[in-house]
Amino acid sequence: METQMIKNCDFREDGQGTVSVAAAPPDMLGIAMQWRIRGAEAQDAFCCLELTIQPDCGVPRHHHDYVESFYVLEGKIRLEIQDGTTSRVVDCLPGDAVSVPAGAQHSFFNPIAAAARLLSISIPKHEMFFDAIVDADHAAPFSELPQSEIMRRLALIGNKTSTFFAEPK
Repeated sequence: METQMIKNCDFREDGQGTVSVAAAPPDMLGIAMQWRIRGAEAQDAFCCLELTIQPDCGVPRHHHDYVESFYVLEGKIRLEIQDGTTSRVVDCLPGDAVSVPAGAQHSFFNPIAAAARLLSISIPKHEMFFDAIVDADHAAPFSELPQSEIMRRLALIGNKTSTFFAEPK
């Protein structure tokens, strides 16, 4: 039997691959996101989201009750992790992988002048946050809001989906 590599596809009954139709979260805060593998496509074992982060942009400090791992594809990502009393900053380059423990506060940021790309790998529960963002964007597009309002809406969505953002420093 010949094995075929299928990128971001699933199989129909006729054996032909089809591109996943999962709605990508909207671009916001200088970050574009695209699902690579949804939980349902991986028998609910994990999910994988690709993020393209523009220079001087990133994801604010937050935490959730599950592990999240990152794999850098391109550029540089500065990842800050605080787990209890331990705090560390890790500069990640292409090929680097880092896992953030469940419950640890973490943020990541692109500190260079070119876009960075990374994969976020987690459990399917992580999808609830992004799916709620897609729904909220349909109701009132994030693209029409100032950054402070985007963060307010993300915090509200996070509170409902177990992704908790820290107060800005």
